[in-house]
Amino acid sequence: MKTVTVLMQQSFLDLSIQYTGTVYNAFEIARVNNRSITDQMAAGDEIIIPDGLTQSPKALQYFEARKIVPATGLTGREGIPEPTGIGSMIVDTNFIIT
Repeated sequence: MKTVTVLMQQSFLDLSIQYTGTVYNAFEIARVNNRSITDQMAAGDEIIIPDGLTQSPKALQYFEARKIVPATGLTGREGIPEPTGIGSMIVDTNFIIT
């Protein structure tokens, strides 16, 4: 077991990839930390990575050799386009009737 510090915009999937080389352990890491896999984490949170998880040595070597640290979590609406078109319009706000 080891305790790791979450970086900005990391998710349980990111931590699973970073420390085990596979996403399959994300559910177990979340469970051990009494969290849901969909919980957002804040930079600086401490998360336990349990022993005995299946690892992918080739993936771990790849990420370590290239100094890749996955951080794919969204912190709001970035990356999500604003709705457009008639279905998103509000009368007298952005749909003016003359």
